[in-house]
Amino acid sequence: MKLYNYLRARILTTLSLCAMLGGMGLGPLYAQWTLYINELPNQTPLADTLFVTSALNDWSPADPAYQLTRFQDGSWSIVIDTLPEKWEFKFTRGSWDRVEGDLLGNALPNHVWDVKKNPGDTLQIKILSWEDMVPLPVLGSLRVVVERIPENTPPASPIFIVGNFNSWHPGDPRYQLTPIGDSLYEAHIPVFHDTLAYKFTRGNWETIEAQKNGRARTNRAYIWQSAGSEEVRVQISAWEDLSGNAMNPLTFIWWLSAILGIFLVLVILTVRKNTFQANYYLSAFIMALAIALTTRAALYDREVFQTLPKLLLIPDFIYFLYAPLFWLYIRTLMKSEGDTAMNRKNGLHFIPFFLHLFSYFSLFLMDQETFISGVVDLSFRPTFWGAGALALVYNTLYWIFIFRYLKGFVPKYEAQDPSQTPFLRTIMYLQGLCLLIGWATVLTGGMDWILGQDLTYMTDRSTDVMWICLSLTVFFLGYYAFAHPEMFQFSPIAIDPQPFETSVIEVEPPKSIRKDDFEEKWKEKVTQYMETEKAYLRPKITLSEVAEAIGTNTHELSRTINEGFEMNFNEFINNYRVKEFQNRLANNEHASHTLLALALEVGFNSKTAFNRAFKKITGQTPREYVKNLSANQDELTY
Repeated sequence: MKLYNYLRARILTTLSLCAMLGGMGLGPLYAQWTLYINELPNQTPLADTLFVTSALNDWSPADPAYQLTRFQDGSWSIVIDTLPEKWEFKFTRGSWDRVEGDLLGNALPNHVWDVKKNPGDTLQIKILSWEDMVPLPVLGSLRVVVERIPENTPPASPIFIVGNFNSWHPGDPRYQLTPIGDSLYEAHIPVFHDTLAYKFTRGNWETIEAQKNGRARTNRAYIWQSAGSEEVRVQISAWEDLSGNAMNPLTFIWWLSAILGIFLVLVILTVRKNTFQANYYLSAFIMALAIALTTRAALYDREVFQTLPKLLLIPDFIYFLYAPLFWLYIRTLMKSEGDTAMNRKNGLHFIPFFLHLFSYFSLFLMDQETFISGVVDLSFRPTFWGAGALALVYNTLYWIFIFRYLKGFVPKYEAQDPSQTPFLRTIMYLQGLCLLIGWATVLTGGMDWILGQDLTYMTDRSTDVMWICLSLTVFFLGYYAFAHPEMFQFSPIAIDPQPFETSVIEVEPPKSIRKDDFEEKWKEKVTQYMETEKAYLRPKITLSEVAEAIGTNTHELSRTINEGFEMNFNEFINNYRVKEFQNRLANNEHASHTLLALALEVGFNSKTAFNRAFKKITGQTPREYVKNLSANQDELTY
């Protein structure tokens, strides 16, 4: 820019010299005069065009032949070939309603250029005000001290401060930062508003400052507190054009969880055996999470944000999809497939989602540049905050309802297949944690408005933490899918539709089979399987695995164990384990093993579970049993 100004000055000097030589008879006369505007009112709109009007163009306020040229440093100029001895003129912004004025915004006398009194070929002018704009009173002066700039800032690169004090001119030479030693920079800027909005650039909008991750940052804000002079100290984190790769630990977690989520959906939907409706709801739930995490991670890349900024809206749609999809998964898991009444009403759960989609419709149709400006300037913040607050209320109500629903069902469900309840509980805990973080984010955003403080950094960080919590849901689902693949392979269990009653269900066998024969058939099969295969030695044996092995379903097997053996599945398995433990004691295997080691060998997964089951079944603790078994045996230790 300095080279540009130097060359322009040399060219104008050369033309002036040619004109002087021509006037001395040393060559042809070639006279040109240049009007140069070096300062405009701070509130001059950036998009406006300046014109000079005079008798030369019959005082036309918008003559294209007398339009000024704007330069990168914010100055304006025009070259006039022929002038009278005294030339009167004025500047406009295209009409007489928008003509220049005096310091108070009133009518200003014409400028006069007397060629004889001003023999030079260039006239510099400062426009004081525009008649259509009331001059802004100066409230005071703010000294801005920059304590740190990014390490990759090019050497000797000029840094400018731009804001509502200079109509957002990104390379205004009046507001270039000055080095003051010890890697510090300063600038003094006038304050015209109670709230000063500003940013830093290296001369144009492509080199604007950014967040640490390279994404566009919101405007800085300073609340003016008193008349006179004040000071603020800031740090510049990064430049948008020099931010580099947006991959960081945060986005890496999101990308990984999104990829895992898509893989899980493929695995769940390709399970051929006993695929049921609940799996489809679970797949939709995971896919919605994966899409939201993908777009959120992608938008941390500056190029993606600049090219496809409206992807920013996509993650918000999970706010009104998350709870309904999870509720339908739970409801279908607990109910039989034939519950058509529930199926007909499923669509009602998605009405808030479609209303949310409709409320964002105008944002999708918005011009891209306008949309980016609105995001950066926080113009859409009330919309996003309102949608987030409503979504939190909506999801919290669903969470409470699902929690109460599961509270009534889990005891019965756990009696039939205990492998499922840790999964459901953990998902509910993760969802509850996400809700708590979400409420903290919304309340912080509300305090931002109430207190008039810029808490954007806190809300951004808490939002990121909430999305990390959501990604943990995908990781947990992935773990559970590989550790317990049977979860996706068994048919849903028909349980009493009254979720808040805990009585045992009486299920009648088919009329063609007498009840006693029906029970004895499966009692014999499950007994033979246990005694032959010794499946109880596997610590993670499940109801569904046993049902599949003997050729029935979980419902019939659970009923057989409940009615035929008068115990639940856990008690049934633990009885076999305790008997196996007693047999090994009788064979003197404890001589080379501790009691705990024997307990783990027969299928128990912890000392506590072993002690509790042994006491319930035998009426004695393991130690008491061993002492009674052999009074002369030395005391055993765990």
